[in-house]
Amino acid sequence: MALEVAFSIQGVGGWIDLEDPASGYVVHKDTRAQQTVTWRKQEVTSAYVEGAFVNEAVREVIVEPLIVYVKGDTILELDQRVTALTDALSQLQFEVRAQLGNLRETWRCTVADYTIETTQEYLHATMATVRAQVPRQPTVVKEEVVA
Repeated sequence: MALEVAFSIQGVGGWIDLEDPASGYVVHKDTRAQQTVTWRKQEVTSAYVEGAFVNEAVREVIVEPLIVYVKGDTILELDQRVTALTDALSQLQFEVRAQLGNLRETWRCTVADYTIETTQEYLHATMATVRAQVPRQPTVVKEEVVA
């Protein structure tokens, strides 16, 4: 049984399905390969005790790698699809939905850094890779997807 995977991003004009080859988007397998959590801590030290003690701690913003293959039948179509995706990543606030099997997560995100790579010189290509570092809030809405 294959694991069902789905990703979508809240674009300027509506949701963009990032796991839909017919629409020209496919998410790279390394997208959820690693997750790093860091903490913003307040530590207490004293001249009378060894080490430091954490007094308060909250999770910091988590940066998720999002790698998407974008394909178009023409250079114009590729450009339109890349622009739709990068416009979504450039919003001050947006959401990403990630579904892995029967688990769907909804992330609240902020403007993301990204690079665009093409396979041909001078951007004369019909396929590109958009690699984004998407900052998201640590709190995620998780829900079960019933088939």
